[in-house]
Amino acid sequence: MRSCTCPDTFEGGGIGKVVQGVMTVFASHAGQGCSLQTRLLVPESKRAEVLDALEKVVTGLPIGDPSDPANLIGPLITAAQRDRVDGIVSDAISSGAKLVTGGRRPPQLERGWFYEPTLLDAPSPDNPGAAREIFGPVVTVLGYRGHRGGRRHCKPQ
Repeated sequence: MRSCTCPDTFEGGGIGKVVQGVMTVFASHAGQGCSLQTRLLVPESKRAEVLDALEKVVTGLPIGDPSDPANLIGPLITAAQRDRVDGIVSDAISSGAKLVTGGRRPPQLERGWFYEPTLLDAPSPDNPGAAREIFGPVVTVLGYRGHRGGRRHCKPQ
């Protein structure tokens, strides 16, 4: 089961709190963690605002050698895992997700199994970016209408 940030996250903390929570996906082993919240459920009325806020932060995240404290995101575990992440992101886009930022190997890093922190805006929970366990630096945003709509997306699939 993929973890998700459910609707209650927006109550009391605002979008800034949500953005901080999403950053843990990127800062925790380049998104390679079983309990990371890689799907973000957003009320449809706040979707554009959340995507804009996340894009501003995600685009500037430092990626590179993890022994350099200036870098937040290190490499993926293997070349095969990097290629798998790239394939799922490509499938998500082909299936209608919008690539907000990232989605490729960083051009400035010729060596290593790096993948840019990636933000996807998926049209539905059936999109590969939302439905598959990516295990990489990718967060997928899903919109919902009504409290029950958001809760429905949080259930195991």
